Amino acid sequence: MTNIFAQSDDYKSVDSLTTDSYFRKDWSALQKTGKLALQSGIDYYYLRMRLGIASYEQRNYTTAETHFRKALLFNQYDANAQSYLAGSLLESYRLTEAGHVFNRSTQTAKQFIPIRKGFRLSAIHSDFGWIIRNGNRALQFKTLAGESAVYGEQRVYGGSQIFDAGAFLQLRPNLMYYIGYQLIDTKVTDRFAYIETFMKRDSTAVFDWGSAHYYEVDTLQKTIDFEHLIDQKSVYMQAQWSPSSRLSLTAGGQLIRIRQTNTYAEQSTYQAIDTAYYITAIDSVAMFTLDLNRMVFQQDTTTHLDWATSIKANYTFGKLEALAGFNFSSLNGNKIKQYALGFCYLPLGNKDLYNQTEVIALDNSSTTSIILKEIVGVKLLSPVWFEIRLLMGNIDRYSDQGAYIVYNSPELVHLRIEPTIFVVVSKHLRLQLSYKYQKAESYYYSAIPNLTQLSENSINNQSYSIIGGIKWIM
Repeated sequence: MTNIFAQSDDYKSVDSLTTDSYFRKDWSALQKTGKLALQSGIDYYYLRMRLGIASYEQRNYTTAETHFRKALLFNQYDANAQSYLAGSLLESYRLTEAGHVFNRSTQTAKQFIPIRKGFRLSAIHSDFGWIIRNGNRALQFKTLAGESAVYGEQRVYGGSQIFDAGAFLQLRPNLMYYIGYQLIDTKVTDRFAYIETFMKRDSTAVFDWGSAHYYEVDTLQKTIDFEHLIDQKSVYMQAQWSPSSRLSLTAGGQLIRIRQTNTYAEQSTYQAIDTAYYITAIDSVAMFTLDLNRMVFQQDTTTHLDWATSIKANYTFGKLEALAGFNFSSLNGNKIKQYALGFCYLPLGNKDLYNQTEVIALDNSSTTSIILKEIVGVKLLSPVWFEIRLLMGNIDRYSDQGAYIVYNSPELVHLRIEPTIFVVVSKHLRLQLSYKYQKAESYYYSAIPNLTQLSENSINNQSYSIIGGIKWIM
């Protein structure tokens, strides 16, 4: 068949063979014949529609999309091509792009596209989880006070509880809006290592006239802990709009209110008083005073606002999607800019297997660092997907997922690995469970011998998160 067709270049033969394969649902044969026809310069509406439907039935939605776009070039108002194109985009989870096709479709086509017009609540979700930190134990006096063995301070981050919830709103079929609330409570301990000086009685001498008491100054190495809670609440908003069936633009922003209490140490002087002499004859006591230093601890509760904004663009070329983004944020008193370029690739033409790679340049005014982001997802069983995310680089003050996740803790994160299981329970219900491993550095400060300043030192630590989520699609 192939040789005869290649020699004859016969339009009627192509139409007959592809029509026969279409009615027999022999999608592989249809695609082989259609590919040869296109290579020979034969291209028309019905051929593209059959090839598109064949690809759609084989779940190769990106290839189906290409054929339906070509079919619309022959007949831009064709209801079948419009509805199939929107369906292909929906199967690829490109909702606003499908909404753009819906807006431009005929009334007949709209009856077959599972998109509703106008404003509506699209979905709601909620997540809850815990962060468990290991390897970030409070240091003992010898390590914390350092070489001088005089003074040291450390903030130890303990476990966290995370809760967030939000709603997805359809403003128009090609315009989606999300608003959410997030709460993170983190236990922290301010630990101090210091020298406590005190006066103690060394000896007592007894005379005929009375007694004399002698003293010496002694020291004691001490550590003290103060427990606090960091309360972080935030509101997140995001809008996604598709001006075409290939392009989507997303803008997001998060406003974060952080309330925390810190303990500060300062040295003060006090007078130690005790008996120096006792004269028996007149029953009189002479007192001894000595100025000594001691640590005084004070607490200060502060509230400040962080914020993060993001804008990104996604443009699709068949199985390949190009990504570009810019974020601007103010975190922990620092203005941060980040630039991202990347791509998402669907080798099978659907979400059964996907890979997303991004390279991010993070500019925090004083330094610029490069972050690599890698996502791989695969469909394990009919209702179950597995995804793993990897972040490598200096992730300090990095904002991810359209500024939805913000790394604003004082820890310096180097590596984050996040495997996630997604389960489609029903048409409306989605469940997910994530495990996150994070490798970071935290800091402590020790007195420098013969100087009044503190030296900054770092220790490695790890944290583990378990977060479960539920999503209800209307």
